[in-house]
Order: sequence, then structure tokens, then C-alpha cells
Amino acid sequence: MSLVPIRICLHHPHTALTAWREASTARKALEPGRLPAALGLDADVLHDGGAMFGLEHPLIRLEARCAGLPEGWQWTEEAAPPLPDARPWQQPGFFARTWPRLRSRQPDGPARLISTNDLNVVLAAGEGEQQVFLKMGRRRADDGSLQVGQEARVTAALARSQPGLVPEVVSADPRSGELMTRWAGQTLDRVDGWRGWAAAAAALAAYHRSAGVEGVVHHPFGAVLERGEALLRDESALCGWGMNPTQIGALADTVPELRRRWRAVDALGLPDGPVHGDSHPMNALWNGETARWFDWSEAATGHPFLDVGWLLGHSARRHWPIHEAVPDLGPKLAETYLHALGLPTATSELHAALALTFLHRAVVYDDTFRHWPAPRPQYVPMFLRLLLAEQPSQTGALDSFA
Repeated sequence: MSLVPIRICLHHPHTALTAWREASTARKALEPGRLPAALGLDADVLHDGGAMFGLEHPLIRLEARCAGLPEGWQWTEEAAPPLPDARPWQQPGFFARTWPRLRSRQPDGPARLISTNDLNVVLAAGEGEQQVFLKMGRRRADDGSLQVGQEARVTAALARSQPGLVPEVVSADPRSGELMTRWAGQTLDRVDGWRGWAAAAAALAAYHRSAGVEGVVHHPFGAVLERGEALLRDESALCGWGMNPTQIGALADTVPELRRRWRAVDALGLPDGPVHGDSHPMNALWNGETARWFDWSEAATGHPFLDVGWLLGHSARRHWPIHEAVPDLGPKLAETYLHALGLPTATSELHAALALTFLHRAVVYDDTFRHWPAPRPQYVPMFLRLLLAEQPSQTGALDSFA
């Protein structure tokens, strides 16, 4: 097992003191939820220095939960280098201020950092059904500005208009971007029973048929192909995302097939409407009775097939317990969704939309992250590779979902 060399800056929870160390750890231990324990520290990750993107010898910043240090560590007055464009949750003192507020809602059980990155941070306190979650997020808009609080605003609005669709909201502050919710089940990737998956697909269809919420971005289906072709023919941008010449040529070759698929979906005449924006299985919850969706940071108006396409496409490329119980998961999910949407015969159009889903998401993330300060989130090359892997089916069935 290869080890990754890292540099650690540990911030004191209440003063400007820092402690430093060079270390090496397994790459899988670089996840924010695992790293402190791997280093033997009672601390939380402020910034991983690009470690999760493969940056060599990253500077990882952590905030200690107490002033005590393990043997061999020492507090110093050495200042950490500035972190450009640091989010509130990436600045020293964030956890010292935030843990007490979360604990005021749930004083019992463990308190842990679930995830943190340039887009958001998620904390949890409590155990099992007593858990409370705190999330703070910001996203960069197409014009380069930081959007604060969309997830808090949209989730709070849906809690009023469609309370069965989202987890129970404890508090929501769009001004700060903070959202606190209660436990609403396991994420769908951990659910091995068909009922939960079927309920999640039906709940997504119900949202697609609803009035949604106001004030979200519109991604017109009519512009998907034009914007997608522009990206696929922009060799400079594709090179910047790490695509090699063979991949760049292959992406250009997909254009005629993408045009055919777009025409097939457009002919259905399904209008743009409210979409979740990031509807993969880890953003859906099942408590044994009800399926709910969370992480509404990318809520938008768009084509519903490009939304459910990510649920289908993501599920087809993973190996979870549900695949053993339901080997034909993709076709069953598609059938359940289409019946709930009221278009049970639109199987071929939904199949055609899958490649367009990957193209659309690559375009949206290119708009968001092309000029993002390094290290950039690598969603664009991920979706471009998925697009290349989605070849035209020989049968026209939903076999690529299986």
C-alpha cells in the first residue's frame, strides 16, 4: 500500500497558535471524516489542500477540539499561509463556534464531521434516529459570484409546500447558508430493499410534476445541445480538464449521436420544470416508510429526464447491496419513475436522455468551475468520461441502466 506524504497545520481552537508536522498516510485515509483518527488527533479538517484531487504533498489544515496535544506535538506562533477564497467553514475557529450550537440541539451521542470541501460542510450530532445535521454551503454562480443559502432557502420552502419530500427542518438561514435538519433515514446506496428505491423514484417524479420553488436557475432543454457541442469542440477547455487527444477526438465524434438523442427527447414535448439538480442515490433517504430527498443546492428548472437520468446513470455504475436483490434495478427504476410521472410509454426517450444527462452536467460544472481557483473540483472530466462510456444501445432498451 503506497503512502501519501502530507504536511499538517493544526490550529488551536481558541488562539492563533499552530502545530506542524510532516507525515505520510494511506490515500483512503485522506477523507475528512477519517483523517484526524488516522493521524491520532482529536480535530476536524478545515481544508485538505487538494489531497482528494491528488495534489502532491498537500498542506492539510485542521482545527483541534481541545488545547491538549499528543506526544511529539507542540504549539507554536508560526502563522499558516493564507488560504485564498477561504469559506467560513475553512477558517480557524469555525468548529469551536459551531459545535456548541449543534450540541445545543442534540447534546447526546457523538459529534462528527461528515464531509467538507469548497462547496459545503456537513456536521452531525447524535446517534440513529436522534441525529441532527448541520450543513453550510456556497456555490459559485456562472458570473463568478458566490451564491449563499440556496439550499437552505429551497429546503425551507419545500418543507412548507411539500413536507413529505424533504427531511424535517430544524432551522434554515439563507443569509448565512446554514441548514439544520433531523434524521430522515439511510442514504439510498445503503438500502438493499426495492421499496425504498421505488419510493425515491416516485418522489422525484412527484417533484417533477409539482410547482417547485421560485428563484432558481433555468437550464433550458432547448440550449442543452448547443452548449454541449460548444464544450465538446473546445479543445483548449477539454485539455484544461485533463482530457487526452484520443478522448477529445472521441468526444467530438459523439456529436451526431447526441443530436439524434436530443431530437428523440425533444419530440416527446415534455416541458422544462422543477428539478433536484443532483439526484444521485446518496442524496435520497429511506426510513422504512418514506423516501425523502436532500441537498437541494443545485435545484433548478430543467428537463426532468436529465434529472432522473443521473439517478439511473449513477446507480448503473455502482455495486451496492440493492444490485444483488434487484439485478434489473435500472429498468425497474425507469419503469417506476415513468409510471409515477404519467408517461409509462416514454421508455425509449428516457433511454435517449442518458447521454444528454452526462453532457448537460459537464456543461453546468464547466460553467461553474472552469475559472475556479486551484484545486478545481473534477466533476467535468468525470461526466465527460461517463458520456464516452455511454454508447448507443443496439437494442434500444434500458440495458445501459442495468
